[in-house]
Amino acid sequence: MTMGVLAISALTAFQLQATAYEREHLKAAKSGVEKMIYGTRYQQIKNEISTFNKEVNELRAIDTELFSLPITIKDIYKLMPEEISITSFSYSDEALAFEISGIAKDRAALLAAQNNLKKAAMVEKLDAPISNFDSKTTISFKFKIKLAFTKLSQYGSSSAAK
Repeated sequence: MTMGVLAISALTAFQLQATAYEREHLKAAKSGVEKMIYGTRYQQIKNEISTFNKEVNELRAIDTELFSLPITIKDIYKLMPEEISITSFSYSDEALAFEISGIAKDRAALLAAQNNLKKAAMVEKLDAPISNFDSKTTISFKFKIKLAFTKLSQYGSSSAAK
């Protein structure tokens, strides 16, 4: 009987040891699967965050590398005295320049417009032909304005965008 009890005890201990080993083996397999799943998910999330950050940087670059053309045009119009009528307004993106044609009531108004443009921070260079001053009144004129990029209002900087 002692032999029977010892045999049953040995068999039970062996079964218990096999079950414990199988449990540890399943825990290790489960851990490996979890690491693989969470690692893959981690990589997906990391890639999505990287993509998002790249898009944000591109949008930031647009904000800092572009200027607001409507605000620039408004600023140029503000520099013109009331006695000036603008008849033509053209913009060259490659040259970053405007050409303005119009009619001034008199030389004083034309000179005031020319001085306002020369003093403006956004104007890098102003070409105003001497032929602009041929007449005393009702003067047809043309200005070529080279803009200073760093002095222009940045894209999205209008009061409506804020």
